[in-house]
Amino acid sequence: MIMYYAIFCKIYYFFIILYIVGIFASIYFLLNKSYWDKFDFLRDDRLLRILYKSIIPILVIGYTWFVAIPIIRDKTVIDSGEYCVQEGIVSQAVTDGGLLGLFKTIIVTIDKTDYEFSVAYAEEGITKGDIVNITYLPHSKYAVIEKP
Repeated sequence: MIMYYAIFCKIYYFFIILYIVGIFASIYFLLNKSYWDKFDFLRDDRLLRILYKSIIPILVIGYTWFVAIPIIRDKTVIDSGEYCVQEGIVSQAVTDGGLLGLFKTIIVTIDKTDYEFSVAYAEEGITKGDIVNITYLPHSKYAVIEKP
C-alpha cells in the first residue's frame, strides 16, 4: 500500500524549506552592502546595483505565487487525507523536466480532457495508453500515479 501522507508531506516540507531559504537569501542580499561592493562594475553604477539586488526577491515572489501558495493551500488536504482521486488514460508517459530533470510530469486524459500533473511518485512501467489511478493534491497538482 502506498503511503500517500508520507509522500505528500515530503513534497510539502521540501518546498517550504526551500521557500524559507529563499526568503533568508533575499533578505541577506538586499541588506548586505559589502557583498555588492566586491564587484567593480556594480560599485559605480547605482541602477545596475539595484537591478542585481532585485533579482532574488523577484524570484522569491514568483516562487511564492506559483509554488508556495498552492502547496500551503494543500496542507489541509494532506492532513485530512482526503485527496482527489481520478482514473484516466496516460496521454504522455512520465517525463523528466525542470532544472536538471529533477521534476517529473505526466499528462493524463480524464473525460476527454488532458491534465498535466507533477509526479510525486509513479509506479514502474507506466506507459502511454495505460489506465491509471491518480491521487493528487488539488492546488499544487502533485500526484501519485498507480495502476488500478
